[in-house]
Amino acid sequence: MRIGVFGGSFNPPHAGHLTAARAFVKEIALDRLIVIPAGVPPHKRLEVFCTDEDRLNMTRLNFSSLGEKLIVSDMEIRREGKSYTVDTLRELKNGHPHDALFLYCGSDMLTTFDQWYEYKQILSLCTLCAMRRDGAPGFEKAADALSRVRLPVRIISSPYTVESSTAIRKALAEGRTPEGLLPEVAQYISERGIYLEQH
Repeated sequence: MRIGVFGGSFNPPHAGHLTAARAFVKEIALDRLIVIPAGVPPHKRLEVFCTDEDRLNMTRLNFSSLGEKLIVSDMEIRREGKSYTVDTLRELKNGHPHDALFLYCGSDMLTTFDQWYEYKQILSLCTLCAMRRDGAPGFEKAADALSRVRLPVRIISSPYTVESSTAIRKALAEGRTPEGLLPEVAQYISERGIYLEQH
């Protein structure tokens, strides 16, 4: 089985995430996609604008159109301490020892991939898949550099999207209707009054 691993803060998830996930499933011919809301990311501060339960629920709503291929996992949220990608992959590999894992990596993250914790171990556990985004600074340079040192990267092409979780939160806090939210997610946010205030 070919299993894709698609992580993110999803605070909130939006249409751009779904577009990328669909391209990932199609181009890598995935049998299953595991979407994992981040726990405590080691590379950035996760702003707290909603609960982990809210992020999980919104993530399930956002990606539900992927159907039977989709699994939304709370494994990183349940994990204590900092959440490293290599730990997630080890846990998945233990549960799927005979399956091939494919890790989605946004082009902005690819440029610093060689600084990730135990990045070589990550590459021994999965195939790294990077999204090609027009205009992303340093993308081609990073991909070429990884290839030269024999760290293979599968490149995924997808329509360019401009959705941003940060911009969506800002719009909601200002009482504006943001673009990029799926109707189901927008309704969930509205019913619970999430993101009305930012600190």
